[in-house]
Amino acid sequence: MTTTTRSHSSRITPQINNQLDIFDLLALAEPITAPLSFTVAPYTPEEHHKACERWRIEHGNLEIWGKSHMWHCNGYDFGNNRTFAGDHPTVLMSADTRCDHYYPAACSCVGDLLYRMHCEGCGHVTGIHASENAAVEEHLDHCWKGWRNLPTITRKGQDGPWKIPNDYPTEWQIEGAPVRTLRQPMGTRHVPGRSPFGGYDAGTLSP
Repeated sequence: MTTTTRSHSSRITPQINNQLDIFDLLALAEPITAPLSFTVAPYTPEEHHKACERWRIEHGNLEIWGKSHMWHCNGYDFGNNRTFAGDHPTVLMSADTRCDHYYPAACSCVGDLLYRMHCEGCGHVTGIHASENAAVEEHLDHCWKGWRNLPTITRKGQDGPWKIPNDYPTEWQIEGAPVRTLRQPMGTRHVPGRSPFGGYDAGTLSP
């Protein structure tokens, strides 16, 4: 008898006697549209997720991202990069296309850790970026026009209350809105869900 442990955030594919359980058989019967490899086509997070599940069943979990080079949906079904930002809930996706072949000259790897964002609200998909911040900024430029002109705000300590000025634009104090915060060099990552309104906390270098 094969025993399988499952959770919402991860799944262990049973390999005993090369048998698949009923969940894997059902997943194999479900059609997929996204390829089981790197692609530049803008498939939805759900399509990528189904393709990732198929790859896991066929090849296992070991080094899945480095071997498949597939887009994986951090935060869509596992991870923490899904942001419920009001009318523009987003999924930040990444693909590891870095080369680990013994003979690099013979491979066809793109050669970088890549990012793109999908907005599940309006359907916007960013281009492919080698910088996570660049992907986030393209998304914000499309979905939250004018965010770059917002005044910066601060908070007391890393987890303390936000200090929002009395004259902060009221139209930007809505569910899912991003904010801009002053940061130091090496600490400017745009953090999903950390805005006091539930959107992105976009790091900006101090003048």
